[in-house]
Amino acid sequence: MGVDPKVPLFLRQRFPMGRQSFPPGQEPGSAAGASKGIEARTRALWRLTDSSPPSEALPRRNQVSRHTNPWAPFSLTTPIDGQLYFAKLVDPKSGNAVARIYMRGGQARAFEVPLGTYELRYATGETWYGEKDLFGQSTQTMRADATLKFYIEGNRVAGHRVELIKQAAGNMDTISIPRDHF
Repeated sequence: MGVDPKVPLFLRQRFPMGRQSFPPGQEPGSAAGASKGIEARTRALWRLTDSSPPSEALPRRNQVSRHTNPWAPFSLTTPIDGQLYFAKLVDPKSGNAVARIYMRGGQARAFEVPLGTYELRYATGETWYGEKDLFGQSTQTMRADATLKFYIEGNRVAGHRVELIKQAAGNMDTISIPRDHF
């Protein structure tokens, strides 16, 4: 079966969507919850048993670097497909992410990002396990084939609007990338 590199790849995950249940006060990462040692042992056990790590709630806040001025607009829209998305704008020279965006399928978000040229990389899956494990074994990682340039020209600020939705007359191809290049 051929894979169209212009379309994000999706795999059905054999694990249910949503957050795993933990006893009150013992959720991974909670203030009163499990310590880092318990979380580390849980992740080690996950690797030994070849099953998924404990799922996590998708972060509510997106992160955009606030170290430069001025800013340019950026909006991202995801398809209505039941998937979760984690997108990053990455400086290709340094490899540092200037924006981390967490979204559910069918959402549209608008941000302001620092001026510069960035790669758009994104991962998708059904259950979020955190930035280290992403969406577990079913994670699909992609990169836009062209960089996105945010700049000022005259009195206009140039930004981008990206829709991760397959379109007949689309102008952005995506490339599947290895997870370690995400």
